[in-house]
Amino acid sequence: MKTIFIDGTSLCFPVLKSIANILENTLPLLSKTYKIVLILPKEIDKSYIQQLGISDVVFNSGLNSDNFSIVDFIFRYLPGTRQIIRKYNPDFFWNPLSYYPFQRINSKTKFITMIHDLFTLHPVSKRSFLKKIIFKKLIGDTLKNVDGVIVPSAFTLASLELFFPKEIKKTRVKVIYNGISLPSHSSSYAEYQKPQDDYILFIGRLSYWKGTDILLDLYDRYNYNRYKLVLAGVIDDRAIEIKLKKVLQTNPNVIYKGFISDSEKEMLYKNARLFIYPSRYDGFGLPPLEAAIRKTPVIMSNIPVLYEITHGKGLYFDVRTGVSDLLQILESVDDTTLKKTAEELYKVARGYSWKTFVENFVDFTNRI
Repeated sequence: MKTIFIDGTSLCFPVLKSIANILENTLPLLSKTYKIVLILPKEIDKSYIQQLGISDVVFNSGLNSDNFSIVDFIFRYLPGTRQIIRKYNPDFFWNPLSYYPFQRINSKTKFITMIHDLFTLHPVSKRSFLKKIIFKKLIGDTLKNVDGVIVPSAFTLASLELFFPKEIKKTRVKVIYNGISLPSHSSSYAEYQKPQDDYILFIGRLSYWKGTDILLDLYDRYNYNRYKLVLAGVIDDRAIEIKLKKVLQTNPNVIYKGFISDSEKEMLYKNARLFIYPSRYDGFGLPPLEAAIRKTPVIMSNIPVLYEITHGKGLYFDVRTGVSDLLQILESVDDTTLKKTAEELYKVARGYSWKTFVENFVDFTNRI
């Protein structure tokens, strides 16, 4: 059995929950093929590690134990990881956190990383010129120094080819779609009270790039009141935070839940009248599929990656026109159409499994 060292930083910091979700779903399956050694910045619950199918743990103290810093991760933690790999010389090293901008180690170890998106380089990110230069340098060096790169969509692959036409030729890149966790049938979410009225749901980062402003405008400028609006997720945008406070004070139909547990998320998904995802940019776009797997009707923006992952089976509005096109769909769509598209999207969502992800991952590593 071959050995794979995997960076488990995401399991230690809530801010990296989306990456942790990938590991939580793949490690138990990967443990059937590999001996897994987890590299961690600090101790975590031993029973949790055992549930993930981990054989052993190695600690790297390059990160502050309380707060995650991408600067510390790249310039302190990863060099320490490099020394660990040099010492143990495993067959593979997998870093699911995008970056590994260091020269190759002369060993048998094959280095694999995941590049989830190129958001920083997209105009909607509003990142400074300096941050874009630094990000481009880090990703470019990563492409030159790893043996394999996994991306979650053909859209992200095309973005890599656009921004890094030379560097991408120096490594192998494979599209492996993320899996979707099946709905929980546990009664654990019964503790959360279902909203009394029908509601539209949004789950994700509250920010301009996720289109939160479009939903807030729907209830503020357009005074939409057919359904309540429930927003859940961390606020990642100062302007959105200010606008949200205003709307919450003036419109009782808007509810902000903040960061929610998995159990409450399950309850909200299952009971929503509609899930709306007005994103301006995504590398994959998990929330619409999470709603679809629960047969909740979805309306989403018409960005290319959402067309890709939903196979064009959804209801889409033109995000460039913002609220007006979304409102037109909300006012014209009937229950029959919503039910039909929900059934079609459910079939699409069923095709995304972590088992398939792991099978593709193993096949990819064997070909490197």
